[in-house]
Amino acid sequence: VERSKEVFRLYQSLGISARAASKWPVQELIVRGDFFEDVDWSDASVVFANAITWPRLMLQKLARMALRLRPGAILIVASRCLLSLGLEELTQAFEVRGDVCSMNFHQRPMVLWLHRRLGRG
Repeated sequence: VERSKEVFRLYQSLGISARAASKWPVQELIVRGDFFEDVDWSDASVVFANAITWPRLMLQKLARMALRLRPGAILIVASRCLLSLGLEELTQAFEVRGDVCSMNFHQRPMVLWLHRRLGRG
């Protein structure tokens, strides 16, 4: 896992870091790495996956990892709703909604699926 210096600089320059309500140092909030292997999902509050071209097996792995999120955490998945995989445990574990937005990596507006982990905190 590496700390993303580019994303960190953007985070600070936009003023987001000044408004963040986190007990952690800003330098440790943004992480880049293989999130299937290198990241502790139980500690995440927001995870983003640009899964536009991901094959079904990778989406299933993403779904299994998402079950490790703590209650209230958000998984944002570009263009794919994990409930479409038909895994029963996901329907019980997440509240899901889709929002259309423009992304700089796609020509047309696309749906971002927000999966909020349910359960007691």
